[in-house]
Amino acid sequence: MGQRGSTESSLTSLGDSMARVVILGAGVSGHTAALHLRRMVGKEHEVVVVSSNAKRNWIPSNIWVGVGRMSPEAVVFPLAPVYRRAGITFRQAQPRSTGLLSVRV
Repeated sequence: MGQRGSTESSLTSLGDSMARVVILGAGVSGHTAALHLRRMVGKEHEVVVVSSNAKRNWIPSNIWVGVGRMSPEAVVFPLAPVYRRAGITFRQAQPRSTGLLSVRV
């Protein structure tokens, strides 16, 4: 079943415990990971994205800004509404420490 199966079985094997997965950064990789993970795990698990930026620049459209077909504002969107609709918790903050010593694995 590949990676999807291993993630599902890992989180569902927690029994009655809820997992909280925190993704640092809402760039291309973090954003994509959060949206896919939310679809892969049950609603009893929490997906959290922490990003220092409240907005995201849709990079593929930057070419249109460069040639004058779009304004810079037109290729930027706020992250909070996207994550709210997807059932993902969003926190705008600058991470200082992961606190790895206190995490249960």
